[in-house]
Amino acid sequence: MTKFTNVIKVSIQSRLRMTTRLLMINLIVVAVSFVFTLFVSTVRPYWSLSLFLNLLFWIIIFAIAIMVQMIISSRNNLRSNRFRLIPITETKLYVADSLSSLISFIYANIIQVIILFVSLKLLWLTLPNDDIGAGFRAGFIHGNSHSGGVGGNLASLLSPILIIMLVHLVDFFSTFILNYIPGGAQKFVKIIVYLVVISIAVYLIFNVIKILYSLFTGNLVHQATSIWLANGVIAALVIVVGAINIYLLRRVETIR
Repeated sequence: MTKFTNVIKVSIQSRLRMTTRLLMINLIVVAVSFVFTLFVSTVRPYWSLSLFLNLLFWIIIFAIAIMVQMIISSRNNLRSNRFRLIPITETKLYVADSLSSLISFIYANIIQVIILFVSLKLLWLTLPNDDIGAGFRAGFIHGNSHSGGVGGNLASLLSPILIIMLVHLVDFFSTFILNYIPGGAQKFVKIIVYLVVISIAVYLIFNVIKILYSLFTGNLVHQATSIWLANGVIAALVIVVGAINIYLLRRVETIR
């Protein structure tokens, strides 16, 4: 496996298999939780609404689980002899690893959006014509929840990639840069780095949740400018942090 395209192909296949397993577990968990809600007599007439809400809740949970699994898989690759000894440059190795994560997120998003769309369509057709049903339909129409936009989707893809790269940065920084800092100051510096990275991660997650919420309030169109500005900042950070990680990767030894 000496070609860049072969490394990308193998990396993508591995990540897609992992993502598919998590998506299957996601559907099983949704099915089990949905069945339990049907035992509540007041919920039973609104079974399609219950199904949609179960899907929405668990999709968010498993989106985080997919990101965590990507972080673990990526770290194992970048710190393993098997991956690092492939006869191509560290830049290509890192790009291949990051690209496989991005494609896996795109794949997961497409599957989740299709499932949510089918569930939403079913909800629209089967929800009773009572006050709850009328209120939901009115909120959906006037809230313009279908106006997702490319900007919101792009932010939901770039943010987890940046978070993964920030985790790489902490890992590489801890194993390389801190070796040149006196032992007494290492813990303090490490805490500062973790606090900065956690703050950025929380900020990114908060803004993605804010974008998702705006889908259901109809404010996404009015926030288009700020969303695209945020996308530009995130994309710039991906490039900068990625470049730093590639520089550090060349100087970080494998541990497996």
